[in-house]
Amino acid sequence: MDRDFFDNAFDKAKNAFEVAYKKTGEVLSAEKIKFNISSLKSKREKAYAKLGKSFFEGLGETVALNDQDKAVYDEIVELNTKIEDLTNELNFVKSNRLCPSCGAVIDENAVFCSKCGEKITFDSSEND
Repeated sequence: MDRDFFDNAFDKAKNAFEVAYKKTGEVLSAEKIKFNISSLKSKREKAYAKLGKSFFEGLGETVALNDQDKAVYDEIVELNTKIEDLTNELNFVKSNRLCPSCGAVIDENAVFCSKCGEKITFDSSEND
């Protein structure tokens, strides 16, 4: 009888362990799937942003936009202008110049642009 008791207890413990193991596997599988969904959604958002940027860059002033899209377009143009102004201010503070050909940041003593190879001529008005 003692042996039956232990065998029965062992079987119940084994069954409980198998159920717990199965549930743990299900939880891990669910979390893995959730992570994959989240990762794919993030990639999709980046793709949307790329598409939007390509569309924006191709737009210029050539397409008639509705009022809402025109407001977004104007906001992006304004933000780009502010970013460019701050970038130029930062370059001035860092004593760097911009290549007159390609706009790359170059050292103040550069003779040639490291990006496009353009010969840099010193303009005395830059020193004022």
